[in-house]
Amino acid sequence: ALKEEFGFSILFITHDLSLMVEFSDRIGIMYSGELIEVASSKEILTSPYHPYTKGLGSSFPPLTGPKTKLTGIPGNPLNLLEIPQGCRFQSRCHHAHEICRTIPTQLRQIETGHFSNCHLFTQLQYLES
Repeated sequence: ALKEEFGFSILFITHDLSLMVEFSDRIGIMYSGELIEVASSKEILTSPYHPYTKGLGSSFPPLTGPKTKLTGIPGNPLNLLEIPQGCRFQSRCHHAHEICRTIPTQLRQIETGHFSNCHLFTQLQYLES
């Protein structure tokens, strides 16, 4: 009601995507202090692009519906004193390519209103064209 009447925005910080989807219009996902994906709540839940977002989505049980097998995200969080060249998520990502180890990622629009900074959807598309 506050959002509609006064144009308020509220920032929630959590790892629990299933909770955020229940009452948020848009979600921004961060990894190691960097925004890695932004989209509508529905798209973040049903069609995430970034592997970290996918991992978060399968790390928590849904609030409604059938129970599903939970999986974690492999590896350890990034040491911010030792940020690697390239993608910050590379050491935990099973999709990492050489480009992920050398070229920094950049948040780019992949579809209308859906942004990701994963090379799978940004640099690789550019390199293939």
